[in-house]
Amino acid sequence: MKALIRDGVVVDLAAAVFPVHPAFVWVDAPEGVVAGCRYIDGRFVFPEKPGVRTKPDE
Repeated sequence: MKALIRDGVVVDLAAAVFPVHPAFVWVDAPEGVVAGCRYIDGRFVFPEKPGVRTKPDE
């Protein structure tokens, strides 16, 4: 799978590359990468899952 990166963020995934604007770059992506992941120094950083609230806000 290939990930399309712009400004350090995965914006699309595809099985094969296709021509894109020079502001974008294609990189190999491991399983589990989704749009919205950050790509920093050659590594994917997954977004943190939102915390679970245990009591209502006061």
